[in-house]
Amino acid sequence: MKEKLSRRDFVAGIGLAGAVILGAGTSAITLGIKETHASVETPAVKPPWPWTKLDRKEVGEEGWKGWYGDFDKVGYYTGCAYGVVSAMLIPYQKKMGEKYYFPRETLSSLRAGMMGGGGTCSALIGANIAFSLFAGPKVADVMLVDIMHWYSITPLPSFIPENPKADPKSKTVADSIMCHASVVKFMTKESEASGKKIGFLTQPRPERCARVTADVAIKAMEMLDEWAKEGKYIAKYDSPLKTFGAPVPSENCTTCHGTTVPSIPVASK
Repeated sequence: MKEKLSRRDFVAGIGLAGAVILGAGTSAITLGIKETHASVETPAVKPPWPWTKLDRKEVGEEGWKGWYGDFDKVGYYTGCAYGVVSAMLIPYQKKMGEKYYFPRETLSSLRAGMMGGGGTCSALIGANIAFSLFAGPKVADVMLVDIMHWYSITPLPSFIPENPKADPKSKTVADSIMCHASVVKFMTKESEASGKKIGFLTQPRPERCARVTADVAIKAMEMLDEWAKEGKYIAKYDSPLKTFGAPVPSENCTTCHGTTVPSIPVASK
């Protein structure tokens, strides 16, 4: 199957998802999010929090489950940022206590690249929140750049949950941090492999994104382990600002935009 899935196809799909979500409301209650709040007896602790090693499989499972939320019951999901933060926070609270609290319910609107806008994959936003909670914002800046590069160059998904809802056959390299680029690449490859067009709301696309969420959470955990072990975090990549002199979401903008990419002005010396 050679039919290509355009960004318009992707946005049309997520537009439908957004309409369903907006029609149902986006509160923590309507999304079916079960939150654990710090009580009066256990007031929340101000970050940065002390890091502790977490179980890799548990982090992956919580990330996968967090992405879906109560999808089977209500027909919409809580998404990547919520899934990544849940993957880190739920196992962490089990070990360290509920006083380490973050309001995960505030993150569900980041799904599908900001409520269907197809922007930055919010799994990376969730990873940055985790980095900030444990390592502080300055270290988080460096870690975020590295996990952005990792996300862009790594064939995903790799994580396999205990009770999958579907069986995605394709791994794809996003070559970008953008949700629409990452997802459309997968949808195109999976459509060609299956011989039928895979839509945004059609399995195995949701399963794929839930697994990518788990992968990002596990990678974030490994980076925090490295930081805690070494007592510092050494950057592996330069930020796009340093490399290009301007905010650039990926190094291959022309893949989607052809020759219409605005050139970056060179600062006068």
